[in-house]
Order: sequence, then C-alpha cells, then structure tokens
Amino acid sequence: MGELVSPAGALSPNNFWEKHVLTGADGVLRFKSGRNVVLSIEETRTRERDCARVRTQIISEYKWERRDIGGNLMDVRDTLIAYRNVPADGDVDAVRVMERESKQRQLIKGFRAPTADVAWAPHTPLLGIVDVLGNLYIYQVTAQCQVQKYLNIMYSGQDFQWESPKISWCGYVPDEDDEELHMVAVYEKNRVIIYNLSEIRSPDVVDGYDTTLDKALDIEKAVWRIQVDESKEITAMSISPDATAVAVAVNDGTVLFYMIENEQKIAQTWRPDFGGHVVSQLFFIDNIAAADKSEEQFWKFCVAVGDSGRRIHLFDCENWSCLGRLRLDSPLQGVPLHIHLDRSSRYIIIVDVDGANIFCVELDYSQVYPKFSAVTQIAFCHPLVTAVPFGITFGEQTEDDGGSTFDDEDDGDNDGNKVILHLCGINYKNLVQLDITVERTAQYLPTIDMIDVGQQKEQFAMVPGPSSSTGNGGGLLQIAGAAPLQGITEMRSQLEELNAKVEKLVARADRAEQAELLRRNSTGNEELLRMMQQFKEEMSLREERLIANVNECVQQTRDHTISTVRSSLNENSLSLETQIQANNKHVSEMINQRVHEKMREAIQQLLVPAIERTCGQLFVQLNEHFRLGIEQYLSQLRTLQQATVESATPAPVPSERQLIVQQLHALLQTGNIPAAFEHALNLADEEALLYVLHQVNPDEFFSNDNVLSQAVLLPLLQQLTRDLDRESDLKFRFMEFVLPAISVYDPETALHVPGVLTVLLGELTKLRSRATDQQTRRACHIISRVAENMLNLIKMG
Repeated sequence: MGELVSPAGALSPNNFWEKHVLTGADGVLRFKSGRNVVLSIEETRTRERDCARVRTQIISEYKWERRDIGGNLMDVRDTLIAYRNVPADGDVDAVRVMERESKQRQLIKGFRAPTADVAWAPHTPLLGIVDVLGNLYIYQVTAQCQVQKYLNIMYSGQDFQWESPKISWCGYVPDEDDEELHMVAVYEKNRVIIYNLSEIRSPDVVDGYDTTLDKALDIEKAVWRIQVDESKEITAMSISPDATAVAVAVNDGTVLFYMIENEQKIAQTWRPDFGGHVVSQLFFIDNIAAADKSEEQFWKFCVAVGDSGRRIHLFDCENWSCLGRLRLDSPLQGVPLHIHLDRSSRYIIIVDVDGANIFCVELDYSQVYPKFSAVTQIAFCHPLVTAVPFGITFGEQTEDDGGSTFDDEDDGDNDGNKVILHLCGINYKNLVQLDITVERTAQYLPTIDMIDVGQQKEQFAMVPGPSSSTGNGGGLLQIAGAAPLQGITEMRSQLEELNAKVEKLVARADRAEQAELLRRNSTGNEELLRMMQQFKEEMSLREERLIANVNECVQQTRDHTISTVRSSLNENSLSLETQIQANNKHVSEMINQRVHEKMREAIQQLLVPAIERTCGQLFVQLNEHFRLGIEQYLSQLRTLQQATVESATPAPVPSERQLIVQQLHALLQTGNIPAAFEHALNLADEEALLYVLHQVNPDEFFSNDNVLSQAVLLPLLQQLTRDLDRESDLKFRFMEFVLPAISVYDPETALHVPGVLTVLLGELTKLRSRATDQQTRRACHIISRVAENMLNLIKMG
C-alpha cells in the first residue's frame, strides 16, 4: 500500500515521505509513521453506487446548479441547518433554516444586499449572516426551529468598500457555567472587525434590535478593528476559544497574532513553510465538544491548510515546529478542496467536490505530539455541491439500526473502534444527511511521555509492595524500593525449577501425540487403499456394462430419429412449397397494388405540380417578352412622332430655368466650382444646387483644404438639410465633407452654426424614424454623431 522514500543525501527522519495511492477502495488506509504523508488520488472513474461506508438519507429536495457564489453555501450545527437561496440573477437572496429531524423550517429574508457568508456559532445556536455591504445579521434559533432576531449591525463607514466578506466565530469555552460571551469577526481584504455581541446587545432587550457600527464603537470593549498593510490581503483568521487572542493569515505567507485588548498589538509573527503557498485555512486543535475543559490547554497545536486544501500541516504552537505534513496529489489540478475539522478535533474531513470524494483523515494523540494516523476514502456516484460535518459518534454510542452497508469480520472487536461521522450535504437534486462509518485506528490513551514526571515519582514512593502495572495503559511499572533481595532469589530459583518440569512435560506430551498421530495415519492409509482398490474393480465392471448399454441406446435412438426426421421433412417440404406459392401470389398482388398507388401519388404530388410550375414560368416569360417588345415599339413610335412634331415647330426661346443651368454649366466648364456653388446658393433654388452637386465629384473637390469659404460652407449645409427625402445619398456624401470643414470658432459664422446643426439633427432624426433601408439609417446615425460632437465642442468652448 505505502512506501517510504527519501531524497538522495537526506538523513533526517523528517525528510522521509510516506507515499500511498487512493484507488477508491472502501478500506481504511493506515499510515506507518504519519509524519510526512503523500496521498495520490487516482483519476476519477464512473461509479455505479456510493461507497459502502456511507449511508445517505434525503432530508428535502433542493435543486442546485453549479456556480461560484462565494462564502459558505450551507452550515450545520447539531440538528439545525442553514443554507442560502441564491438567485441566479444576483438579486437579494434569503436564508433557509431547517430542523433536521422534524423538518420544520423558517425563511429569513429582508437583507439590504445579497448575502456573502453564513455560519453557526460553535458554542450556542446563534446564526451569523453577512451581506456584500458588510452588514451583520445575528439570529437566535431554538431547537424547535423558532427564529428570533438577536442583533443586526449595519456597517456605516464610508472608508472601505466590502465585496465578499466572511464570518469567523469564537467558539467560546467559559471558565464558569453561568459565564456567557458571544464574539464574531467579519473580515475581507486587509481588515478585520471583531464584535463582542454580549456587550453590544443590552440584556434588557428581548426581541433584538438594529444598530450601526458607529454606535457600537461608542461602547467600551464592544468592537475591535485590525487592519494590515493595504498591499496585503487576509486569507484566513481564527479567534481563540478563551477570546483573548486572534490569529490572522495574510497573503505574503505570514500569520500575525494579536492580543484582544484596548489596543491591538502584534504579539507574535509566524511564517509556516508551504512551499510558496499561503495559508488558506487555520484550525486550532481544541476539543470544544469535551465535557470537562478544566485542564484543556487552548492553542497547543494547530492545523494549517494551504495550496487550495492540498497541503495540510500540523504545528506545535509553543515553538511553531512542524509535527506532520500531508499532501494530496489530485489529477484535477486547480480545483480547491474544502477542509473541515470536527468539534472533537479527531478527524480532518476533506471534501473533493469535483472528484465526488470525501476523505476522512484521523489524528492520533496517543503520543506527546499528534500525527496523522489513517485515511478513509468515501467515493460517491453522484457529484456533490457541498458537505459540512455536524457531529461524531464513538464506539458503543452508535446504535445498530440495520443501516450499516458493510460487514465486519469480527463485530465484537470492531464495535469499540467504530466511529460514525455525521455530515449534511447538497447535491444537484437533494439536501441529504451523510452518515460515514470509519474505524478508529489510534488509541487515545496516555503514554509514558504523556505522564508528568512529578506524578511518576509520587507513584513510585507510595507503592510499598512488589512491582505491578499501573493499569493506565501507558506501560509504567511501580517498583517498591525496599523489596528483600533474598526473597527474589528464592522465587527466581523456584520459577526455574518449575519451568524445567513444564518443559519436560510438554516434550513428553508432544512425543505421545506424534506417536498416536502416526498410528492413526498408518491405519487410515491401509483402509483407504483397500477401499480404493475395490472401487477401481467395481468401476471397471460398470464401465463395460455402461458402454454396451449406451451403444445399444444410441443406435436405437439414431434409427428412430432418422426416420422421424425424414418423414417430418417430407411433410414440411410439401406444406412449405404450397405456402411459398400462396405467399408469392399474395405478395405480387400487394406489390402491384402498392406500385400503382405510389405511382398515382407521385404523379399527383410531384409530376403534375412540376408541370404546372413549368407552364406558369413559361407563360410569365412569354408575357414579359411581349411586354418588352410592345414597350420598345411604342417608344420608337413616340420618338418618331416627337421628331416629326419638332421638325414642324419653330425653335423655342430658352426659359429662365435653362438660362440658370447654362450659367452654372459655364462656371463648371471653366473650373470655377466655388463660384458655381455661390451662384446656386444665392438663387436659393434646390434644383440649381442639385445640378451642381450632380456635376461635382466631392472626393476630388474636397481633397484640397479650404476650397470653400466658411460663408459658403454653412449655407451649403443649410440647403442640404432641406428635404432629405430627395437625393438622400447625394446629400449625405457632401455632408460627410462639409461638416468637418466647418469651423465652429469662425467669427463670421460661429453664431449661426448651432442653429444649423440643431435643425440638421432634427431632420436626421425624422428621416431615420421613417427610413426602412439599413444603409440610410446608418448614414443618418454617422452624420448625427458628427453634428453632436460639433455641438459639444461649441458648448465646451
């Protein structure tokens, strides 16, 4: 299963790595040393069923689609479950609270912004919810799932922008039974705000009330704020169970320890070695579920998590030495693993959402320092969205309800080592309870190293008799200091004599037993040989008779079978021939009928419509040719008649319109295009202007700068604005050159430019609303943008 490997040249025991491969098997994988462990996870394979160690019970239907919502989706405390109903559109969501056994539920809503995190207090049924604006909502929930508002603290500061804050509770362990303290922290980016809810909430308040951060700051010992450098970011934090200190992990790899006092001071700085990875989670191994906490030492050991949950290290909090390292190598790189620690601090639960696995890592406290003891892989056939532990049951506390899905070889030996981890999980269809059965491999008993030296001396001094076992499982011997040497010598000689006699008796009994076995074996062998010889003779006789009887039976059966088959074949051939002929006749008739029907259907549905379409197209083409021929003939006839009339009519006197056209033509022929534009604009005649526009190529004419003066450009734009429905494309081409050439700061035309541009925008808007052509709408949009920019320039000037 596992192997110990070490880099070349490494002699320290801490450099040896214990490597194991997790194949998805249901067994418990025990570690040899448990100090440096590498677990390689095989590539995920499709499973037909869940692991035999897990029992799944559906709590309620809860359909969920995979997406990143930030913070905890669900948290569980004993029988109370709280999960977030996050809408896909990012709107303000709600939190559902459910009692797991009675299925009673309550809905908490009315948040000022979408929620960012939800968490239960470890020591009391208080539910904390924080939204993306940093507002904190605290609710008290009874065992019957009755929700009551405890305290709401609205963030009133303007110096910090929250985005996705997180909650961290203090699992307070009181020194006295009547002592009560509720402390919770909200942290994100480079700051932490710690609230002492017991000080903020007045004891006279029954139904809870709303307050703000500014008001809470006015209360002594109610709020503490921690802020690190702006270039750093807080990745994890934890408050001590005695509410005296807080540990803050930042993204540069360091962990800062602050004492919770009037002034926050850094008491200590620690930098765990994660190979360049930062601390993403921090757990202090405190058994907050223990009944007797009078001798518990808080913050003695801790678990630090890094590399997205793939590296888990054990540390001694006195000198910060590394006690054990565990690394998970998964084929799904880059996917974070979710790490949880049960309240007894006996198991580290690793939830692999993408790989549909849960790994239960056992911690061994049987020595001075804890270590990793074993791991159990729980594989699922359906993917998980999340899973959160809420309880653990040891040994005889488990109830045999027939729900176990695997058998133990020795139930009597394994009942005491059986441990059930209780989790709540969410898959894509349901909210479920997961009861995972594992085997306890570590013995949580005191050893010689764990017993105080002073206690050992007192025990040695108090025992007056011979040496005996202490009975505490640690293997200590209590030795009397005044035992007589003579008595020990006599006792030793007597024991040696007894030992020699026992050895002789054992040797004599062995020889007698061997002789009896030889006698029985020889007698049994002779009887067996005789029976085998009789059996052989009888079998040879029976074989001859059996062969003769078989040959006779085979011959009779063969003759009868041949005659029966021959007669049956003759009868069947005749009936088959008749049936084939009848079938052929019936099939031919059916085929002929179907062929006629299909041909008729094909002619009616395909051929006739095709001929009709062809004839229709022919008639259309003939009509078109006749129409074109008649129109050509009529055109020629009109031309001939017009020529005849014109030959008989005297030459007409040129009209005023013709004179204007001749004048403009003469200016254009001489290349005096600016004069032609000025003449057309002075006439205020749209036909004359259109004539000039048709004769001038704007690309060539406007290739040179200042070809037209500002006094001509602005009237030209004003004339082009009129009646945009007529010759729209031609006018748009000239507008593209005229608009950039107009100077909004020219002293002669600056006063008139805004009015002309405003009229132009109005006409373009009307034309755009009427136009159905996409090209016209696009040209209107482009020219409108240019005109708007010019107006903006005028306003800015």
